[in-house]
Amino acid sequence: MENTSKRTAKKDIRKVAKRSQKQKSKRTNEDSITSDSERWMSYDVLRIIFRHLNGKDLTSAAMVCRLWQGAASDEKKTRLWPDCFMVHISKLEEKGKTLGLSIVKHINIQPIVGLVFGVSTINSRIVCESRIMSKKGPGCYCSYLPTQCKSIIFGDHGMIANQIEAECDNDAVSCLFLPKVPNVKIKTFTLTSHAVSHNFKQFAKNRKRPFSQQFDKDMKAVIIFSNDAGSGIISRMLQFFVSERSKTSKEPLSVWGGIATELAICNRKDNKCLVNVSLAGISFSGSDISTWSIVIDDQQRTKEQIEAKLSQLKDCIKLRKYTIGFMLACYQRGVRLHSERNVESSIFKKLFPNIPLVGTFGSGEFGLTTINNDSSQLVTHEWSTIFMILSYG
Repeated sequence: MENTSKRTAKKDIRKVAKRSQKQKSKRTNEDSITSDSERWMSYDVLRIIFRHLNGKDLTSAAMVCRLWQGAASDEKKTRLWPDCFMVHISKLEEKGKTLGLSIVKHINIQPIVGLVFGVSTINSRIVCESRIMSKKGPGCYCSYLPTQCKSIIFGDHGMIANQIEAECDNDAVSCLFLPKVPNVKIKTFTLTSHAVSHNFKQFAKNRKRPFSQQFDKDMKAVIIFSNDAGSGIISRMLQFFVSERSKTSKEPLSVWGGIATELAICNRKDNKCLVNVSLAGISFSGSDISTWSIVIDDQQRTKEQIEAKLSQLKDCIKLRKYTIGFMLACYQRGVRLHSERNVESSIFKKLFPNIPLVGTFGSGEFGLTTINNDSSQLVTHEWSTIFMILSYG
């Protein structure tokens, strides 16, 4: 009897143990499902919150944990639009903030290249102030930008942002930052006065093709800036390059840029910020980018003539998902020509209401007309306004 009762007790213990193990396994699975659901719910909530953060805060949020890092990384990948904005300096001074760091806080994307336009003192306001006021000690505002980002600072007679043309306005700065885009190659380049002289000597000696290291063979557009000192040499080399390229490539090349009183470039990767360079520019190439440029020359002076010229541009373009417009006008145009402000930028926005516009006023213009099989290859202009449209995605 005792043996029988012992065997019965052991069987009951086994049954209870199996039942307990099944219940434990069931609870573990339920906890795993709950944990996964909570994780994905947290991820979705993070993505909603991260949509409202600027680029600097988004980068800081990515350092919290792996979950936040993944959500922040996925959010950055969706931000492929061109990020353009205007900053008012007087409002910053009231709050005791520097211009350079305020620009960084306005950026919502992860940029690889930037353009900043303002009056001729803009270089010292951004670079030098940031070196003095930076909490990290000596350094430029670009120390707060991503490592791969380079920015060009163009200082001359003012800035343009959408319908606003702020001529000789010390209070306004317009900015454009572009992200890394799939199937689009964006390359920045710069030359000091010594490097420009060396390039010109090689060019004059054996007619070697200039800018061979700076320009890609398959590029579709180039933004190029020069300072006053190097403008003559750079104009001649750029003209020769365009003429030679037209002999070997049927692809039209959009050119936009001009001559500045002050020109600087901030290189975050190498920590080399040059306050006074002779040449700075950006080239664009790739299968997922389309560009067009047009020259409004001295012959187009009235509103009707300018609108008619820009209407030709509108009839020839086919936009992609993301688009940005550029405008560089001679400082003798604007109020001096039209006797009122914001004329040419307003005409552009009338024809292209959904395209953001950035730009500046310069002391000379670089540009080509790429529509209607324009045969003119003249790159350097005076009393002109150059428009370029860049569309990608």
